[in-house]
Amino acid sequence: MKTVPLIYFMLIFSLVFILSSVKGQQINDSSFNTNLLKPAYLNKHPSVLIDAAHYNAFFTLNRIQPFCKLIYADGYNVDTIGRRFNSRMLSNYDIVVIFTAQGGPDESDSAEFSAFSDSEIEALINWIKKGGSLLFGVDHSPFNYAGLKLLTNLGIGLSFGRIEDSVFSEGGIENGPDGRRGTLIFSRQNELLGNHVITSGRNYQEQINKVITDGGQALKPPKGSITLFRISNTAYNGGIGNSDSYRMPVGVYNAQAIAFTLGNGRAVITADCSMWTAQLVKFNNKWVKYGMSRTDTDNRQFALNVMHWLSHLIN
Repeated sequence: MKTVPLIYFMLIFSLVFILSSVKGQQINDSSFNTNLLKPAYLNKHPSVLIDAAHYNAFFTLNRIQPFCKLIYADGYNVDTIGRRFNSRMLSNYDIVVIFTAQGGPDESDSAEFSAFSDSEIEALINWIKKGGSLLFGVDHSPFNYAGLKLLTNLGIGLSFGRIEDSVFSEGGIENGPDGRRGTLIFSRQNELLGNHVITSGRNYQEQINKVITDGGQALKPPKGSITLFRISNTAYNGGIGNSDSYRMPVGVYNAQAIAFTLGNGRAVITADCSMWTAQLVKFNNKWVKYGMSRTDTDNRQFALNVMHWLSHLIN
């Protein structure tokens, strides 16, 4: 099995960064702070596999680099691999991270094909039951179809569309990065932030008070799971381009992040992936901080807390 240590795929990311920054209106925030005063792991270093085998948009577009650098600074060993999952491969890792998996090389492939084969799903679920930990982020269409089979096998339902909220969101460009109602706010103040050790942290400094997502979908949580981000009663499905789904109530699909145990293992699932990025996004000729880059939210600390729980540092 050939893996690529962090130092090498940072070089790959740098090349991709140059290309993607020229083409698009989204770039990684070079000022994003990945320095940590007290890294969680100084001696022991849990092993993390970053999935790059499923045409992951975050990998090819360089979006995952800030997250990788952050958890590396926290003491994790970070590898990436471009091979499909099997039991032998997974046994080498404590945590597997999957973001924006696609069903094929083109985004449109995800509208037809699962990103994961039946054998991969079986291997992954068995690995979790034996003690592995999974962080899985599925994004808006077309990534929903690509991840649906895996989520279904985990007992999780997935909405199709973009969740918006007429109350608990940032509605304008002056306050939110997208100028729409899809920038959802989950906070202690609005009581949409779940009660879990992930949101509590190890101390007051690690406590989560506010997290923001954007452009995500909704999950129907499985029995026994804890909802980390609860979608409010004022939320609705913004649709996927057809009038039939537009403004449909969310109903039982009432979560955007959940945590649960499965056998001896753990899993955190989010129906938004922008929250794991640290970007600058250009709107109306203005660069706006996005994801973990925002200093008025706890997205950065939330990412650290999730990894702490998945690595059994907090229980």
